[in-house]
Amino acid sequence: MTQVRTEEVRASVRYGYSINLPQKFSAWLRSIENGEARRSILSVAASRVSELVRRHLSSASASRHETADRLGANRTGFLEEGARSGVTPHATADEAEVLIRVPGISRAFRDLTVTPKNWDYLTIPADAVAYGRRASEVRALGFSIFRPPAKGAKLVSKDPRKFSDYKNILMGSRDGEVKTLYSLAKSAHLRQDRGLLPADEEISSTAKLSIKQYLQRRYAA
Repeated sequence: MTQVRTEEVRASVRYGYSINLPQKFSAWLRSIENGEARRSILSVAASRVSELVRRHLSSASASRHETADRLGANRTGFLEEGARSGVTPHATADEAEVLIRVPGISRAFRDLTVTPKNWDYLTIPADAVAYGRRASEVRALGFSIFRPPAKGAKLVSKDPRKFSDYKNILMGSRDGEVKTLYSLAKSAHLRQDRGLLPADEEISSTAKLSIKQYLQRRYAA
């Protein structure tokens, strides 16, 4: 059995699924007494599947820049970076595994609900300068960031200045320019996106073909 495990880094979510090889083939692998030989065979499958995943992530990134393009922002390239450095093959005598470390990759298997970790709200970029940046990083660019009071809110404290209610946005000012940087939300629901990773059938066929070709080369030699 070749197993592909995925890990969603930001949410610390581990998710996995298995590639089931034909029963006769799996039984044959288990019958090999030399554990190192089994590991060598399965490492070939893990390496080939990892190459498939890298290519797929790079390809998938090309069609997933809607927010950056809408805001006129630079693309973060997190899928491309994941393809370069976040896909690692592993193999033992009993299984092959590909570990995928890419933010949000668990969306390939299920809907994903994102919640804030260190604050009460998620900061959702509403401007190009905020896209791909934390509020602290935008502040380092020279912006003063503030949350404006809601319509009809009452002033409850002058020092420090506090209101009874606030709008669910963060605004920023720099050099006389004031604009909305982020929308604030308690959570964000992201729909499943199975196209982030190759189909199960493609992964399975890649693993089987790689092992078949490896054995053909070995016996031909």
